[in-house]
Amino acid sequence: MGENEVIVLRKYSSEVEATMAHLVLEAHNIPSAIMRDTAGGMIPSMTLLYPVRLAVRREDADEARRILDAEAPLPAEDGDDESIDDAPDFAVDWSPDRDHDDDSQFGDDFADDGDNDRRW
Repeated sequence: MGENEVIVLRKYSSEVEATMAHLVLEAHNIPSAIMRDTAGGMIPSMTLLYPVRLAVRREDADEARRILDAEAPLPAEDGDDESIDDAPDFAVDWSPDRDHDDDSQFGDDFADDGDNDRRW
């Protein structure tokens, strides 16, 4: 057993759950990795046969289990249908056409001529 031996800490049927666990560990400075067998994401249903695995170093396993088994420290509170004074009118105050940063710093290649597709 090497000092940096990696073990599978948990198995998840959902990649989202595994990613959340990975992010929680990352926030606590515990390196981890998500391992999945989904044909490069082309067949996500393969997680039914091959669960998504969360791997950590053996030396971090006990601390990682403790963190993942702990309850969330700040539970969400119900909004109780609270009224908001001066609520913004989202339909008026924001639109994709008005959501532009100043692209002039990037030169003419990024000039907004109306034909640019601003989606990722």
